[in-house]
Amino acid sequence: MVRVTERLPQYLDIRPGFSTGEGFRVQFEYGHRNIAGKAIQLTFRVRLGYLPNMFILDPAVRTNLDTLPVSQRLERLDAASVLFPEIGLGPLVSLGIDGIDVRKNARDFGLTKDALSSALNYRPVRTFTTSFGVSGERNNVAIFNGQTVDQYLSQPGVTADVGRLLRVPDGLTYAVAQRVTASWDRRDNPFGATRGTLIGAAVEHVRAFPASDNPNTQLSDFLRTSGVVAGYLRLSKRGLALAATVRGGYVRQLMQNSKTYPDRLFFLGGVDSLRGFLQDALVPQDIADKIVSEAAGDPTRLTINQVAIRGGDVFINPRAELRIPLSDLISTALFLDTGNVWVEPRNFDPTVLRYTSGSGLRIATPIGPIALDYGVNLVRRAWEDFGAFHFSIGLF
Repeated sequence: MVRVTERLPQYLDIRPGFSTGEGFRVQFEYGHRNIAGKAIQLTFRVRLGYLPNMFILDPAVRTNLDTLPVSQRLERLDAASVLFPEIGLGPLVSLGIDGIDVRKNARDFGLTKDALSSALNYRPVRTFTTSFGVSGERNNVAIFNGQTVDQYLSQPGVTADVGRLLRVPDGLTYAVAQRVTASWDRRDNPFGATRGTLIGAAVEHVRAFPASDNPNTQLSDFLRTSGVVAGYLRLSKRGLALAATVRGGYVRQLMQNSKTYPDRLFFLGGVDSLRGFLQDALVPQDIADKIVSEAAGDPTRLTINQVAIRGGDVFINPRAELRIPLSDLISTALFLDTGNVWVEPRNFDPTVLRYTSGSGLRIATPIGPIALDYGVNLVRRAWEDFGAFHFSIGLF
């Protein structure tokens, strides 16, 4: 006997909260799994927060937030997504639409981000997927003391998380993009493969521009291409396996004086690239060469503290890993991560790579292996750390 029980098609979750550090908070989530009986899925989330002045101990922060209107003082994270499994083009074509609205206030800046994207997906067989998508985003960042984003990020004490959040130009800007992707995935397990191959490629056209009242004149019109090739070879029945992958990317400017929109730059460092560095911490090779070559006594020389955003227009990232099972649930690995990134594509040299190596433990779970890795920077520069620890769920 087989008993089938259908889940409720709709759900609603409301979670209020309060803390002296974040103030009043409320989270609202609504979902529908089967709109009109067509398996159309809708998810809508709203998170609101307000920090009253009485809980702000720093007078500078209180002064900064008091200058904001209520619409900006109220922090929010609104997100909505709709998935259409069939749009009249057959069961192999689906459509997803996503929207997000974020307002974030920090000690020294405020950021508003609105984005809308859609993707048409075609999957003729299980191993092959291709998609075409369009997106638009609106970013508005203001440093409260009047600094530019680069000036603020160059200050000591600014964390890496803040740096990733502020990958936008100064003031109000817009970006519109079209993207085509394709992947051929023959791996036996996408979270911890021991056999198979993966080939993927993506091409994105981005055009970005400031608002009419923004004194920032930066324009962007470029093609961003990236790709990955990976192979996995099982060496024993117990699961001993060799994994190797090569990723790369290139940005081509389509107009004179065009600059890559900051959040479309390529970054290296972290669990997904070079595990001997913290996330996105690697300084591009041509910038590092300039820091090293300039005279120490020159007051105009470039220093590491002035490198606010460590991304570039071209990169390469070969990696290899030997995965060694210790038991049914625990395994270890020996890895070698290499790669580099350059700001100027004309400076690209695939023979000039950075090298990191290390090991770690992996614990099997129902949602994928939990990886605890430590990577060592094999050839350090003066400003670089000895190594870095990383935690992740899933393997490349």
